Amino acid sequence: MAENDLKIANELKNRLSEVVQLLDFSVFGSRAKGDADEYSDMDVFLKVERIDRDTKKD
Repeated sequence: MAENDLKIANELKNRLSEVVQLLDFSVFGSRAKGDADEYSDMDVFLKVERIDRDTKKD
């Protein structure tokens, strides 16, 4: 994974962990494999303990 993509993924993980209990977080696809181009998105898998109504509104 490119250094900038790793920074973005870590920032996303950190921000998400402030509002939900992350059980798993992983990046997959072309960005994870390191063969992304400028138009590639970042595919992310999240597994969370629970999201309640208040969390959804934020």
